[in-house]
Amino acid sequence: MCEPYKDDDTKSGILYYTQEELNAFVLKCYENNIQLGTHAIGELAIEQIISAHEFANSIYPNKKLRHRIEHFELPSNDHINRARKLGLIASVQPTYEYFWGGKGKMYDKRLGEERTMKTNPYKSMIHSELIVCGGSDSDVTPINPLLGIYSAVNHPNENERVTVLEAIKIFTINSAYAVFEEDKKGSIEIGKYADLVVLNENPLTIDSKKIKDIGIVATIKEGNILYENGLRPDTY
Repeated sequence: MCEPYKDDDTKSGILYYTQEELNAFVLKCYENNIQLGTHAIGELAIEQIISAHEFANSIYPNKKLRHRIEHFELPSNDHINRARKLGLIASVQPTYEYFWGGKGKMYDKRLGEERTMKTNPYKSMIHSELIVCGGSDSDVTPINPLLGIYSAVNHPNENERVTVLEAIKIFTINSAYAVFEEDKKGSIEIGKYADLVVLNENPLTIDSKKIKDIGIVATIKEGNILYENGLRPDTY
């Protein structure tokens, strides 16, 4: 990070590579058409990886490999805009805010209030037209997309809360796009795999505070019911 931790002013995180090392590695990926996912938490790490992509893109422009930045925590508005221009994807974990965001939790204790308000600016990313896909970083947080959707919609920073539909897209069509599978997965359309779940409540109409408690009635993979809990026979 640019500044030390609030609870330890002798530390500000670790950069594992020099800019030159990262530039060379990212360039090699561009040269060989390899999609790259790199972890970056903190302003300096994000600046470093975006700069490496800018360097590689200047030599091999318009590759459209959908490279990802995993976590993408504490980005500036400049980082968000530069990432969008490069066609990068922010691969985020909204459940971090559920477990660590808000007053008195880990972000607040380690970063202080000002930086905590900037940790995961999902609304800013989406409104800047940066593609955002979602995951859990399991086993860091539970593999539970509904908890992830809940966390994005109920972000502790009210200014960065997204709509339920935006949150659903983060975990469905955007994630499919991130792995070049949006033609097969990520939405319910003719010609795509019938990968879907049946829920006992509608996340678009239920109180957003209850989204994390929605139950799974059935899980369907390629049209086959793999799990069912009370699914009526007349529905399939």
